[in-house]
Amino acid sequence: MLQFTHSAIATGIAGAGNIIPIVLAAFVGGKVIDRFGAWPVSVVADLFSCFSVLSLPLLFLWFDRVPQLVIFLSVFVGALFDPTATSARQTLVPKFARLARIPLEKVNGYRGSLENGADLLGPVVGAGLISWIGAVNTFFVDAVSFLICPVMFAIAIPRQRHPVFHHESSDPIAGIRFIFQHRQLRSLAVSGMVLNFVLLPFLGILLPILTTQKFASTTLLGICLSLFGMAATGGALFYSTFSKLLFRSTILCFES
Repeated sequence: MLQFTHSAIATGIAGAGNIIPIVLAAFVGGKVIDRFGAWPVSVVADLFSCFSVLSLPLLFLWFDRVPQLVIFLSVFVGALFDPTATSARQTLVPKFARLARIPLEKVNGYRGSLENGADLLGPVVGAGLISWIGAVNTFFVDAVSFLICPVMFAIAIPRQRHPVFHHESSDPIAGIRFIFQHRQLRSLAVSGMVLNFVLLPFLGILLPILTTQKFASTTLLGICLSLFGMAATGGALFYSTFSKLLFRSTILCFES
């Protein structure tokens, strides 16, 4: 969006289109997982994400000018399936941690390290691909990566029989009410909201504009995002190592 419009406002709108589905998925994602099971939801949601990401480069190749609203809708649809797929996979983590007889906090630490390690390498690879084959063609690589995810998941994770849950009169905000009724969960939720309120605009708008328009370098943007991923990876490794030595509240304050 920033490359084709050179507009911070348009980039912010596209960023909103990427975040709003996460909020919407929080209300329906859990019900979908309860109804169909984590395994099929994860696979199907990643396939839909692949098709939605693939739509963007095809639009730019088929049409000389793509309206901003169309880009917004494409980003919106693409982001609509991501949090549901992620939630589906996360629901399986405690079960496999018990089967492997590994403490859950250690599994979460390892998982966070791997995810943040991907955040470390992803921007470097992305910046290199944009410089090499262009922004539009890089979307094809992104779409292929979404296709690889469900294939790997389907091969590595055995599908098990899933009990169907029926909640005829379920409250759509029961989860939010539960979080804010407990002091510890409420503190975690509020601190996460404040951190994301500051962090997401910085990573999604300010940093791309500063590096691409002020310094005219996509490589610098990739390096900055990789440094952020490096620090996040270090934080996840710190948690998995010191979670048994320090109070978790101490670790939370330190990393915040």
